[in-house]
Amino acid sequence: LDYAQEHKVLVLCYPSHATHIYQGLDVVIFAVLKHRLSQERDAFTRTHIEEIT
Repeated sequence: LDYAQEHKVLVLCYPSHATHIYQGLDVVIFAVLKHRLSQERDAFTRTHIEEIT
């Protein structure tokens, strides 16, 4: 946690057995993140010889 704090990383902790509460995050937040990461991966692949697997 010290490393995260030093590098301004926000650490979230979710209670166990509460995934049903956070299912909305999959659609709202993580879907957007997945799309953005896919775009970054594609851009990286286009500019480098090696492929990411």
